[in-house]
Amino acid sequence: MAVDFLAPEGVAGPALTFTTQGPGGPLVLPDGRAWEMVSPPDKLGAAILPTGSNRPIQAAAGGGAITYLATAPTEAEPAGNSNDPQVLALRGRTGWVSRVIAIPHSEAVALSHQREYPYFSEDLSLGVLQPQRAFNPSLSGEASEQTAYLRSDYLGGDVGDPCTETCFRPLVTGAAGFANVPEGTEFGVCEVACGKSKSAQCPPSLRCGPQFLAASPHLSHVVVRSQVVLKEGAPPSQSGLYEWSGGQLTFVGIGMVGNPTQFSEEGVEARHAVSDDGSRVVFTGKSEGLEGLLMRDTATGNTVELDAADPQCLSEHKCVSGGGHFEVVSSDGSKVFFTDIQRLTANSGAALGTGTGREPDLYQCEVTEVEGKLHCDLSDLTPEVSGENAKVQAPVIGASEDGSYVYFVSDGKLTPEAVHGTCVGEIPAAGSSCNLYLDHDGETKLVAVLSGDDVPDWGQNNIGENGFSGRGLMMMTARVSPDGRRLAFMSDRSLTGYDNHDASSGKPDQEVYLYDAPAGAGEGTLTCTSCNPTGGRPHGVEYAHVNLQLTGGFENTWHEDQWLAASLPGWTTPLYQSRYLSNSGRLFFDSADALVPQDTNNTEDVYEYEPPKGPETPASDTCTAQSSTYSRLSGGCVALISSGTSREESGFLDASENGNDVFFLTPAKLSSRDTDTALDVYDAHACSASSPCSPPPEPEPPACVGDACQGPGGAPEDPTPGSLTFQGPGNLAPLAAKPKTAAQIKAERLTKALKLCRKDRSKKKRAACEKQARKRYGASKAKKSANSNRRAK
Repeated sequence: MAVDFLAPEGVAGPALTFTTQGPGGPLVLPDGRAWEMVSPPDKLGAAILPTGSNRPIQAAAGGGAITYLATAPTEAEPAGNSNDPQVLALRGRTGWVSRVIAIPHSEAVALSHQREYPYFSEDLSLGVLQPQRAFNPSLSGEASEQTAYLRSDYLGGDVGDPCTETCFRPLVTGAAGFANVPEGTEFGVCEVACGKSKSAQCPPSLRCGPQFLAASPHLSHVVVRSQVVLKEGAPPSQSGLYEWSGGQLTFVGIGMVGNPTQFSEEGVEARHAVSDDGSRVVFTGKSEGLEGLLMRDTATGNTVELDAADPQCLSEHKCVSGGGHFEVVSSDGSKVFFTDIQRLTANSGAALGTGTGREPDLYQCEVTEVEGKLHCDLSDLTPEVSGENAKVQAPVIGASEDGSYVYFVSDGKLTPEAVHGTCVGEIPAAGSSCNLYLDHDGETKLVAVLSGDDVPDWGQNNIGENGFSGRGLMMMTARVSPDGRRLAFMSDRSLTGYDNHDASSGKPDQEVYLYDAPAGAGEGTLTCTSCNPTGGRPHGVEYAHVNLQLTGGFENTWHEDQWLAASLPGWTTPLYQSRYLSNSGRLFFDSADALVPQDTNNTEDVYEYEPPKGPETPASDTCTAQSSTYSRLSGGCVALISSGTSREESGFLDASENGNDVFFLTPAKLSSRDTDTALDVYDAHACSASSPCSPPPEPEPPACVGDACQGPGGAPEDPTPGSLTFQGPGNLAPLAAKPKTAAQIKAERLTKALKLCRKDRSKKKRAACEKQARKRYGASKAKKSANSNRRAK
């Protein structure tokens, strides 16, 4: 019910409206969904890991499979084991079945950010395996030395037919009958960075042989790096790039695909750097006498330099080639977007400067073929406007698959409604602002003016003396829909008029917004999808108190004193971003604020926002203005995906391409198969005739009641007779539990916090985490002084 409030007579103030929550009632999942338990009920003591730094968690585009990590094997006698083994879950005819796909090892696997499976195809039918330590010839009879492999996860496109034997295919091999390298080639040596061992052998080196870098979405084309020559005629280099396809190798060039991550051992960030059909590869390096940001056409053998300055501007000494920082490419490789601090065109406002004075522009290279050669039609999407430089923040948020939409953040005032931004550096000053823009087919539109506090949402990089460095995609939470029509992002600015100051702290809370771009001329629409439908101020959570890294991206995404009413997930690996936003506008997010009456646990839960049903909306979308979950404030339907009653947070993991399957992690028992309070993976599946929900589990046999469970019968030789015939004093009365002191509680919390810190493999981050934990939960100065005095006596 909506209620209008007017200021009392004689008191100045605006008219306000709030909406009371409905009566509640039982929870009904939206879109005809039902919960399905995905992870096994008995995990043999293993714990399922939430999203975090470089943790491969991915759902199949069709929703019938998901892969995740656990702390130990979740099954008895698995085929292999590793540090945090990878688990593959498939929806079978009778429900979900999980299987550990880690490989066997002859020695202990080291703790490392590096994962055995750095990448999976969109449908999860294939995965890339990068083995650690010693070569294991039992994986495949086609292999000859240590290398990256393709693993078949299930066969013939049928998730009900998992691969159980001869699942691995080496990407590089010298084995007779399968060789794709010159005879006598020895490639199983240590990669470029051999680490402290200074050895070229595995072991003691962690990884040897050709290293996986990037691939096409269906894994039909894979790019590897090798420090030995794998093709005749290729120049020797420690970073030679080769593309694998159909068992054959093609030389690409020397360098690195996309951009190295902040931690080079985690791989590269390469959004569509390998085109869908695999014919085009974008990399930074050398090939065919060219150097810089390059594109190689592996079908024709042609190479083009993308960051080459306009010839006329170059001849006039106003422009300088090079310096391109790869951002994103259209799925067919026809449009490449990159930032550069060099002036490449006459109208560019890019500036070299020093330190934070470096001011990059956003460029687009449209690649065409001219007389059988690749040609780059270069344009500056952020040219100088009335003396205003763009100062584009990297990385660019993203682009549509066809490259017609691209979203980015800039300090520059590129439209009349924008501001002169001040979001400079990794941690902008308090009160700073910057602009969120959309470029659609060469026309720039302002989406919103953001706060400097929102920097983690687009994963801003530092711009230092040596160019770009820092956070990158792994920290980005914003996402562009595949068609580019919609953008989901976070901000603590009140962008739609809603008062987002936290009801407890008074600080502005981060909320989740959805931008819908106009189909043609006109302005887009901006919706706060996580703003409380009642209009009441949010009840958020301080990021430092978000538990188990289930929500708000992952560790170190936000500043510890940042308050979040809702949050979006970060990338799970440098090459994969969770599908929390679909073309139809379905949006999944985590919310600490209770947005529906059924959310009663005062902690984070998974929600769905759905715009009203339209002519192009999938049949499974059910939102209308008459729906019980419809919110006037957001102009759409807001509904729970998790239970809203679990004792701890529930966190979004991933979704299918159309959003009919939403995978989340929760301690709640949402299935009769769930017998513990450990974290489990669930699927909120939209049931339909073509994709019915899994059948319920068989009912357990009826349990005995009272004395029926304790009768005198039993095995004749049972040494422990039934309690019904027992004569004696009976059970001792339990001792009353002694309440814990405040010091004991703080000590337990400190132990738990330090344990979480040790999961971070980065020494710098681990040290900072431990320092913060001791500061928050350590003994007070007064107590430390008292203890010291007692010891002195």
